[in-house]
Amino acid sequence: MPQPAPEYHKTFFGQPRQLATLFSVEMWERFSFYGMQGILLIYLYYSITDGGLGLDRVASTSIVGAYGGLVYLSTILGAWLADRIIGAEKTLFYAAALVMCGHIALSLIPGITGVGVGLVLIAFGSGGVKANATSLVGTLYSADDPRRDAGFSIYYFGINLGAFLGPLLTGLLQTNAGFHWGFGLAAVGMAIGLTIYAIGRKNLPESSHHIPNPLPADKRLLVIGAAVLGVVLSLVFAWIWTKLGDRQPPTPIKFAAGVIVMGIAFLLFIPMASTVPNSAPLLGLIGVLFVFTVAELLISPVSLSLATKLAPEVFHTQMVALLFLSIALGTAMAGVLAEYYNDENQVAYFGILGGIAIVVGIVLIIFTAPIRKLMSGVR
Repeated sequence: MPQPAPEYHKTFFGQPRQLATLFSVEMWERFSFYGMQGILLIYLYYSITDGGLGLDRVASTSIVGAYGGLVYLSTILGAWLADRIIGAEKTLFYAAALVMCGHIALSLIPGITGVGVGLVLIAFGSGGVKANATSLVGTLYSADDPRRDAGFSIYYFGINLGAFLGPLLTGLLQTNAGFHWGFGLAAVGMAIGLTIYAIGRKNLPESSHHIPNPLPADKRLLVIGAAVLGVVLSLVFAWIWTKLGDRQPPTPIKFAAGVIVMGIAFLLFIPMASTVPNSAPLLGLIGVLFVFTVAELLISPVSLSLATKLAPEVFHTQMVALLFLSIALGTAMAGVLAEYYNDENQVAYFGILGGIAIVVGIVLIIFTAPIRKLMSGVR
């Protein structure tokens, strides 16, 4: 059984001092993650004379889409490793190291090779960082500690701070020194976060090393196979958009479809709702997350492409940075909404979120025509 969180005498803004370690690694990971993404797409399709790779926009957005899908599917793998194999603390450490190596590859290895190696490492690493850092924050508090909500608020401030500064600073360096310097800054940021975590990880509570539900070896291949099935789904979407060309649906319709599919994914949790911990079937969870991935692929890479098409040339990188700021705000809001979840209100929780998403998607469809007018012909 997990050990209760110990008492702390030294504090970080009135919180357990170990929160500073997790605050730092998450802040710098978000700094590097969004900083790199803020210049990735334009690096892919900018001409070679402008320092880019000179790919066409369809190929560029396809690569970014495949990467985005892999990030979120890797979150499943990272959570699985933590809960079933090596525990959250080790997963976070190794994942952060992967992220750093990925940014180094982007900054030092030239051409499409560096993109391929870098994005795969960052995607798998980010998947391991996302859920596990949050999980470890929870181990710092006992169940009835009144500081818990305030601690998570401070932690989310670190997420937002990193996500805000990363695109601005990497974009500024890219503009003045070149793309690889921007990627290099992301690598430096992640190295700082990893160093802080490596020094402070020994002080995390014993419960951070706990493996909640060790998995028998004969079931491990199932989850790995599901993750591979999803990196394939990303490529399928890339092929679909390429095949359709000018016949593909306009961006507002893609967004609407993505939001509606996301709502359906929330509703699919309802049949698995139970007050018994860890009772949801593994195949059911994989199926739901598969639907989430479809929704993500309809929104994330499309939004990146749209930001680059609508942005004024003089504010190109800044507009992409604002897109990632919106994602950071959404992440923070998700953390706030998660506080309303408990075993007794699962049906209401997933039903309300799913219903709201579907309604938003329908409203977006209704207003597609006026939105397209505001887009001045951009699809």
